[in-house]
Amino acid sequence: MALSTATGPYDPCFKRKLKLFGSGLVSLLEEPDDALVKHALTSLNEVVDQFWPEVSGSLPKIAALYDRKDFPERELAALLASKVYYHLEALDDALSYALAAGPRFDVTEKSDYVETILGKPLGLFAGCLRG
Repeated sequence: MALSTATGPYDPCFKRKLKLFGSGLVSLLEEPDDALVKHALTSLNEVVDQFWPEVSGSLPKIAALYDRKDFPERELAALLASKVYYHLEALDDALSYALAAGPRFDVTEKSDYVETILGKPLGLFAGCLRG
């Protein structure tokens, strides 16, 4: 019997490895070095659709990074927070953080996230018109 050399989704431990990867990135948010925190935010932003449950436990930390006036990646923290709130179906918070993300929130991106966030103000406006 040959040993399995499978990697990726065919590896029986793939999901566990991914979860450990996500947890490792989340732990970097606690680092005092802003460069490491930026790396964590950037990497988590790329995989948030898969790891949002793990990341959601760090929303207070991510929000605190956004609130830090001296943190150079405030908009990136806001974008990540927005995406996590989107997955939690807290669309008012998702919209607020998307607006705070400034140009990091790419309105031309073709995704359910962007379409939902862009539709939120229109829904609010329509509700106001109906009275």
